[in-house]
Amino acid sequence: GEVVFGGVDETRFVSPINWIPVTQKGYWQIRLDVVKVQGALRFCYRGPQGCQAVLDTGTSLIGGPARDILL
Repeated sequence: GEVVFGGVDETRFVSPINWIPVTQKGYWQIRLDVVKVQGALRFCYRGPQGCQAVLDTGTSLIGGPARDILL
């Protein structure tokens, strides 16, 4: 991945960009409706509020609640 601050490098993606609001600015936190793993519902589908996720460009893993990951 790549992060560009202050602009968009249109040579690095296929349009369109889907803009989503940050819910916690100090952590680049966003709201997710659902996360699918290999087409199966796994995370954030238990209620209408979804769940919160943090975007971290320095992390090379995806983590979540143990009760969901260990299914």
